[in-house]
Amino acid sequence: MKKNISIISYTVLIILINLIFFNFNIRFDLTKNKIYSLSKGTKNILKNIEDNMFIDLYYSKELPLQISSNKDYSLSILKDYSSYSGGRIKFSSIIVDNSKDSQKSAIEEGITPVRFDIVSKEKFEQREGFLGLVMRYRDKKEIIPFISDISNFEYDISSRINNLTVENKKAIYFITDSQALSSYRISAEIREKLSSYELKDATISELYSSTSDITAFFIGPSSPLDEKSVFYIDQILTRGAKLFIAYDARYTSLDTFFTRDNRIGIEKIFEKNGIKVKNTLIIDKNSQAIQIASRMGPFVVTNIVKYPYFVISDNLDRTNPTTRDIYSLTLPFISPIDYSTSTNIRFTPLIKTSEYSFARKENSYININPFQDYIKQNDDIKGPFVVSVLAKGKFSSSFDKPLDKTKEKEFIKEGNRDSLLYLITTSKFLFQENLNPDNVQYFINIAGFLLQNEDLISIKPKKAGFIPLKEINDNLKIAIKYANIFIPIIIVIGFGVYRWKKMEINRKIAKEKYIKA
Repeated sequence: MKKNISIISYTVLIILINLIFFNFNIRFDLTKNKIYSLSKGTKNILKNIEDNMFIDLYYSKELPLQISSNKDYSLSILKDYSSYSGGRIKFSSIIVDNSKDSQKSAIEEGITPVRFDIVSKEKFEQREGFLGLVMRYRDKKEIIPFISDISNFEYDISSRINNLTVENKKAIYFITDSQALSSYRISAEIREKLSSYELKDATISELYSSTSDITAFFIGPSSPLDEKSVFYIDQILTRGAKLFIAYDARYTSLDTFFTRDNRIGIEKIFEKNGIKVKNTLIIDKNSQAIQIASRMGPFVVTNIVKYPYFVISDNLDRTNPTTRDIYSLTLPFISPIDYSTSTNIRFTPLIKTSEYSFARKENSYININPFQDYIKQNDDIKGPFVVSVLAKGKFSSSFDKPLDKTKEKEFIKEGNRDSLLYLITTSKFLFQENLNPDNVQYFINIAGFLLQNEDLISIKPKKAGFIPLKEINDNLKIAIKYANIFIPIIIVIGFGVYRWKKMEINRKIAKEKYIKA
């Protein structure tokens, strides 16, 4: 009787604790990446809210299981936003039912109905459902028409809160000279994540004429710059700008497996300031598989091959905000960087390749055909290699005098303030599709780092990253292979022998017992 009372008491206690935790939104987050907790960056952003902000979550009552879990997660996290804002965020959830007025109200707010397939034992049917939210702050409004991915939900909400509360957005300039990537050519996903900043396209000449502090991206330049443009970018950097340059030492084409030199003119700026990008491509065992389509007569055959020129690196600087929380990066057609420590510039290597990497010697013939054996040769350069570096300090001009005598007063030979150059030797980590999802987050982190937005950088995606397997030598692979084959067999045989011996002993004991009896 006492035992039954004790069980009932414990059950009632557990139910009461759960009710308290549910109603007051209290929980312990034991997940590795703190999926159900707000990051420190979000909490800092919430402190900047000066007036009431209204967040309305619209959702249908009947949603498929996967979408319903997104709804539950959204409700939970948005309650946290309201709690940590000190009451500034007024959160409400609105159920969209089947009535025309209810659906019309959601659509007018900008919430998009999405068609779902609902499968049950009795029937298969298609329905329209809603799951989106509206955010209002003063006279501004932000909308997420449909919440399809909760892995970046915290970043999406926090960046929009930042957009609503910040009066003037910081600008990022995309340099469009030399056929470089413009802001309109980046993916919709990246544009959405960069909505906290004002994205502008500009030529080198326009930036040179600007008197404001400049933060600029120069991504994938692929044709030679004229001398005036090289001079202008030289002076922009010497003045104290912040530049991110994704530079390809070689032009590459996966359609024809062709590669050539890609000198654009800024190499002498690098070399003047102690940076040398080697004219070769890195080969690494730690690499990603890609799909290659080839034609065989009237048929197109797709092969999946491991491609050593698509290098996977998890050897990242864990102190820099851009790479600190990144699991790994996939870097196609990347080149080694050498830098000198004898200059006035401080260098920080950010990304390195694995110990299994190597590269053909500079200016030699490079074959990028994936259907070949990648064997290390005697004159190859041995890794690991630095492939991304942060250079900060007073840069020197690679020119002795201005090109135009009328601008002698404006010419800066030695910088008098710190400049910042963030260099990575591939632009293909953004151009190539179906690569590592961390590549996008890495690019977003670079934008936040250059614009000193540490709060947004610290918000990690709530999902597992792409973690590459560690490469091991061939002898160990063979040992593991045969161990997997024979060890289970040996264990089974050993257990059988043990059982047989035990039965023999028991039989012998029983026989002796009965004989004595």
